[in-house]
Amino acid sequence: MARYSSRSPWQRWLLPVLATVAAAAAGWGLAPAVVRWQIQRQVAIYWPGEVTIDHVALHGVAPIDLLGVTVRDGAGTTLAVFPSITVAVQELGWTGPVAARLAIRGLTLEAGTPEHPITLPVTLAGAVATPHRGALHLDEWRIHYRDMPIAQEIATYLESSDSGLAIDGPVGRLLGSSFAIKLGPLHGPIASGAAGGMVSVETIPLTAIGPLLPAGEQLSHGTATVALAFHRGADNGWLGDGRLHMVEADLRGISLTRKLSHFLGIEDLAPLATAEAEIAFDLAGTVAIVTRGRMASGLPEMAIEPGSRIDLATGRIDASVVLAAGARLGELPLLHPVGTLVKSLTRIRIHGHWRDPEEALFSRG
Repeated sequence: MARYSSRSPWQRWLLPVLATVAAAAAGWGLAPAVVRWQIQRQVAIYWPGEVTIDHVALHGVAPIDLLGVTVRDGAGTTLAVFPSITVAVQELGWTGPVAARLAIRGLTLEAGTPEHPITLPVTLAGAVATPHRGALHLDEWRIHYRDMPIAQEIATYLESSDSGLAIDGPVGRLLGSSFAIKLGPLHGPIASGAAGGMVSVETIPLTAIGPLLPAGEQLSHGTATVALAFHRGADNGWLGDGRLHMVEADLRGISLTRKLSHFLGIEDLAPLATAEAEIAFDLAGTVAIVTRGRMASGLPEMAIEPGSRIDLATGRIDASVVLAAGARLGELPLLHPVGTLVKSLTRIRIHGHWRDPEEALFSRG
């Protein structure tokens, strides 16, 4: 006689289902740790420092959210913090290729001085692929600043080997112009030696920069060229030296220029409609220190004295401007509209925040 189970249908399928759910729950509970391990394992191939992740959020088959991602160099110094990174995995192999699209929201940079971090309202998005161990492709990346697109078509290629990390790029388009960054090879932790590169951007339309300026500031026409060499020192953060050259720039829309002109008794700003400015500077963290600077327009040429400083993070200025030396001053007629400027200006000190009122920001001598 055939024997039949005395268990009900509920009993027959409930236990297997519960066992499956329990196994899945256990596996899903381990999944964040596995994801964290896999990401750190992949990053370690290319980065000589450390990447930590505060929290991994999984949403079924939806993208993975990485919260509180911190990047440190080989000496343990924090370089950057990303509040949120969303990873949409397209192909995943624990020992093979990995391909994904990333969306990064927000960025805080420790620019050599942890007391003055820079928090940037940026969104970065693009594709990442590791076709084989030791190679990494970044492609189709774009950057938005305050919801405004500032860079597109960014691509770079990295390859790790026993001799170090070779980097080709990044290249792309910044504010409508082509840019290129050349990074030096890394032979060990960044803090143990020089690591840096060169950045160059040609003929940026100043109208493209205008929307990025604070309220009340504008640049209606002109172009700018930027070149910057940078490296990270072992003790004093990011260091660099660069050059900014603006041509046919309309500086009438910049409040600092308007306030300086008013302080000098110049009411007609028309000569500033097509100015040329050139500044060479050293960069220590977020502080730019002028080594050479001048501004030429329909007004007498002005020079920015070496040693003048501006903190790009805080907006604080400690600078001096003087009339540039040269025979041009002797050619100015006494009744020229800027005659008052020629006779009275020797040196103007600029000290304070660039938003400060004229009477607090400028002084003579």
